Amino acid sequence: MLKNILKNLVKDFNEREAEIVAWAVASEGCITLFNIQPYGKNKRTQIRPSVQISNTELIFLVKLRKMCGGSIYLHHRKFEGHKDVYQLVITGKKSVLKFLEKIYPFLPIKRKQAKTVMAFCKSRLKRKKKVPYNKYEVSLAKKIRILNKRGTKK
Repeated sequence: MLKNILKNLVKDFNEREAEIVAWAVASEGCITLFNIQPYGKNKRTQIRPSVQISNTELIFLVKLRKMCGGSIYLHHRKFEGHKDVYQLVITGKKSVLKFLEKIYPFLPIKRKQAKTVMAFCKSRLKRKKKVPYNKYEVSLAKKIRILNKRGTKK
């Protein structure tokens, strides 16, 4: 079950806080573009940017949220012996772009993912709302899927 616990917009944070947040994203986070399948009257796939940080300690994510905003969700684990996990999620083109621009200089890893998602956000923000995705934007969504793929790289 996914439950929204806290909600807020991306806030401004200083350089030291940006470095802390960058390391949290690098170690426990994900920078991605979600494909949302068509539903209702809108019969086209949607691509949405997202940055997520997961942890089993709520207090850690609450402190991060105070620095950078976002929403915290609770994921209940089904398996015995597994702790519930909390997830700080930042979504929306403007919010994700602002967040990634702040932490990008401090990211030790996942820089390619950050650069790809920032390029997608910039491209979409230049265009009118509800305009179909161009080839460049679709290629960025495919690229992020490859960058985030699990397992050994060939």
